[in-house]
Amino acid sequence: MKRNKFELEAENKIESLPVIGDFIAASLSQLNIRPPIGRHVQLAVDEACTNVIHYAYEGTGIIRITVELASGELIVTVDDQGKPFNPLEVPPPDLDSGAEDRPIGGLGIHLIKNLMNQVSYSYDVASGNRLTMKKRIV
Repeated sequence: MKRNKFELEAENKIESLPVIGDFIAASLSQLNIRPPIGRHVQLAVDEACTNVIHYAYEGTGIIRITVELASGELIVTVDDQGKPFNPLEVPPPDLDSGAEDRPIGGLGIHLIKNLMNQVSYSYDVASGNRLTMKKRIV
């Protein structure tokens, strides 16, 4: 029987990014998700997890990633119990100015919003931050 849901827990450290990348690639392969959708999802997850690694925790922590296929959508959730942070409240970056004139940051969130069909955020004191990213596959 083919599975439609995959889960991974990883430490919030840069060295976990290849493990997370391999997990996403293997999950997408099992779900028969091909490029360009697979590349979009891979990049969005990498950006989301990089943000958690750099900003969510003061010390060590865990990132939980779930990938599932439901109703023609690939749904990826990234959960952490770090500081509350809603990436959807970050203003869009100024893409008209030269790179040297723009503030650092914000491009990863912009990329996630543009690569995925739907992005939502929630925070709960008990469970922490949850970023849900959806990509239509049909």
